[in-house]
Amino acid sequence: MRELSELGEAYYSHGLSVGGFVVTKDGKYIFGQKASKSVSSLKHDIIGGVLEKIDPMSGEGVLNMNKVELEEEINVSAHDINDIKIIGLVRSPSTDIVIVTFTTLNILADELKSLFEKRRDLELEAIEFIDSENLNNYLNKLGGYKPAMARLLNP
Repeated sequence: MRELSELGEAYYSHGLSVGGFVVTKDGKYIFGQKASKSVSSLKHDIIGGVLEKIDPMSGEGVLNMNKVELEEEINVSAHDINDIKIIGLVRSPSTDIVIVTFTTLNILADELKSLFEKRRDLELEAIEFIDSENLNNYLNKLGGYKPAMARLLNP
C-alpha cells in the first residue's frame, strides 16, 4: 500500500491489533465512537483493539481475542456471533499490523443498540450503523488505512 509506506517507519508504533467489519443480521455495519476516556486519538473507529499477550498453549487465538473485544466494546457474547473470519492484514498508524476480521452477528441493529446500552466497558461513547451502500464513503471519511480495508471485502 504505497500511500501508507510513503509515511515512513516512524509513522508506526510497532504492535498488533485485531478488529474490523461487524455486520448485524439486517446488514448494518457497526463502528464505534470513542469516549473521551479512550487513549486513541481517533474519534470514530472499527470495533477491535490491540492484542494483549496471547499464550499460544492456552487455546486462545486471534479470533478469540476478537470476541473479547466485541464483548468489551459493544457487549455481544459468543451466542450473538454467527461467524468471524480473518479477511486480511493492513498497516495502521497506531499499530504495525491490523488483522482485519469480518464478523456477522445473528442479532438485528435494534437488538445491538439495546445490548450496547447495558455495556460495562465505557471505551465507546456510541455506536454507528452504516448501510452497505454508504460503507466506502464512510471509510473514506475516516481516512488513514480505513479506505484500504474496503478492498479486503472485494478482493
